[in-house]
Amino acid sequence: MKKILTVFIFFILTFLVSCNDYKDLDYYFGDYLVYYQSHGTCEMYVNEIIYTDVDHEYLLGAGGCGGDSFYYIKPENKYVNIPTAIKIGIITIGDVLASGLPALNIQDTVCTITILEDASIVGEINGYEIQRSLVFCTAVVGQIVVDGFDFGYFSNGCDADLNSIGYYATKDDVTYQLKQLVDDGIINTQQIFDIYKCDEGRLGE
Repeated sequence: MKKILTVFIFFILTFLVSCNDYKDLDYYFGDYLVYYQSHGTCEMYVNEIIYTDVDHEYLLGAGGCGGDSFYYIKPENKYVNIPTAIKIGIITIGDVLASGLPALNIQDTVCTITILEDASIVGEINGYEIQRSLVFCTAVVGQIVVDGFDFGYFSNGCDADLNSIGYYATKDDVTYQLKQLVDDGIINTQQIFDIYKCDEGRLGE
């Protein structure tokens, strides 16, 4: 009986390990081969958001039992999921688009509010009033992407971060920079982006 139980446990462990193996696909994101990690055979379709800009959400779809990432690349012999790889600059969303991977889905972003171009107050997050400001620095910034959210191209700004998107926050007559509030965990980038994408007067192109 003990021997049969040992064989059964070995079989289960072998099955679980095989379910979590990485399978290389015949697609590349940039210079990196794409790998797929299975999460079982459940009849559930999962869409993972890998990147967002003001017009679209980019998702990778897969069937499986969990909400973990399914797609990876392997730089320096270490598996990295796609949202992280884009966020830290190993690959770009352009690399994903150019790959032709059938699992890629693109959806239009949805706005539940409309923020007029001349509005000075654009929203409120966790008790902080988000207001419109002008960026007066003269250095060319380029694309501002924070935590996988693409705020667009900026011709002027100080740094490629949240302080250069044309917003600041106030609470109790005190002014705050957005980057500091995010770094302190008081608000997050998605909350800012949900306002920004609906702003008809946003600065990013």
